[in-house]
Amino acid sequence: MFIFRIKLKSLLICLSIFLFIFSISFTSFSQKPSKTSKNTLVLPYQKFGPQVVAYPLIGFEYYQWNSHGSSDPKQVDVINVVIYKDIDLNIVKEKYPVIKEKSDYRYVEFSEATKFIDDKINEWKEDKAKETDKEFILTYDKLINNYLVLRQTIVKKLGQKSVTKSN
Repeated sequence: MFIFRIKLKSLLICLSIFLFIFSISFTSFSQKPSKTSKNTLVLPYQKFGPQVVAYPLIGFEYYQWNSHGSSDPKQVDVINVVIYKDIDLNIVKEKYPVIKEKSDYRYVEFSEATKFIDDKINEWKEDKAKETDKEFILTYDKLINNYLVLRQTIVKKLGQKSVTKSN
């Protein structure tokens, strides 16, 4: 029974990773992010990977006003993630409001987003180092690369260091 659980868990992780990589191919990083300002970057939920990877940072991949996701796997809720830096969260929420049945945003501060991405990259590098199966190694390489590109997109738009305001 224990071995079955491990194999089932591995299968679910592999399926989630496959779906993440598959979804990335449909949402190119070269596409200009929409609705950006000097201190914000708006990206689709899918840029952060499948729900199993992204939910600790940005919540579930269904509208926050629903109690659960659709049973139809083809149904994709349009959720955007606003990465913000050196701007008050209330101002960000005014600019990108959650309006039931119209718009759903998740808000993540720059340093929280980059830390999450860095932690995932390090986790996947450690897992990859323990892996012997070539398919899994290639999958980890793709995951790491996708998150490196995501991090680069965020840092390129919002900058590396926070600007401190003087009084």
